[in-house]
This record gives sequence, C-alpha cells and structure tokens, in this order.
Amino acid sequence: MFKEDILAFLRSGQLSNFPMGTEFKAILNELGENRGWTLPISRKDKRPALIKYGQVEFYFTASEFQKLSGVQITYTSKADSRLFILDCGELKGDLDCDVVKSYLTDNKIAFTEAISSDEKDSLLLTTEGQVDLIFSDSNGLEKIGRFLKVEDLIR
Repeated sequence: MFKEDILAFLRSGQLSNFPMGTEFKAILNELGENRGWTLPISRKDKRPALIKYGQVEFYFTASEFQKLSGVQITYTSKADSRLFILDCGELKGDLDCDVVKSYLTDNKIAFTEAISSDEKDSLLLTTEGQVDLIFSDSNGLEKIGRFLKVEDLIR
C-alpha cells in the first residue's frame, strides 16, 4: 500500500512515492492497471495519457518513455484506489477559499493568490511547492494539481 500526504505534496509539489518524472511503467508495476480509469493519448495513440487511482489523476508525457508530468486531485468521480491512498486531511473539497487559506497558514505552507485565466477567471492559490488549488465560481475548492512542462522533465 502506498500512502501520500496532501501537506507534503502542497509543500514540495511532489508525491513521495511517485515523484514527477517517474515512468508510467514503474507506476503501473506498483499500483496495477485500473481498468475503466485510464484514458489514451488519442484515438490513434493508445498509450495512457492519464490513469486515476482514488481521487488522484496521474498525467504522462507523450514521449517514448512516458513520464509523470502532472498530478491532479479531483473531488468528483472517485476511482478504485487499488494500492494508493492520499490522506487529504481537512482538504475534502468544496471548501471555500478562506477556509483553505486558513488551513495553509495553520500548516505553515506559503502561497500566493491570483485569478486563473485558464480556468475561466477562477480563484487560484499557488503553494510554495508550485501546486495550484483551483476554486469554482461558487468559491468551492474544485481541484488541486501540479503540472510540469516536458522540457522541465528533461533537465
């Protein structure tokens, strides 16, 4: 069983067991296939673009050696968690921004606040680990994630 802590992810931007750049095959070997929760890169390219365990989505590059390039935590449609557990603490989703800011401050996690143009002008908090917390129009926590550019994985 692999367990991750949301606070560690918010601070570092990495999962301790599966850091950014981990190859898809390594994750699949550890967690197993999650049928019905894997999406291909495209109709032609059947390699996985993402695979979901519990509420965590793992995103992979389209390169030959598919590498973990993004992690997103969603609060809708939870998948079979298999051997993976994310301890979200008090970040259970649909919390308003002020509650989340207090949670981050209480846990000594630095963050900045902005408006996200990518998410239809949604409120966005970005932690010291470069993890984005995105809030819906109704101000509820919608998703948490970090994505790297492919060139960042090459370094």
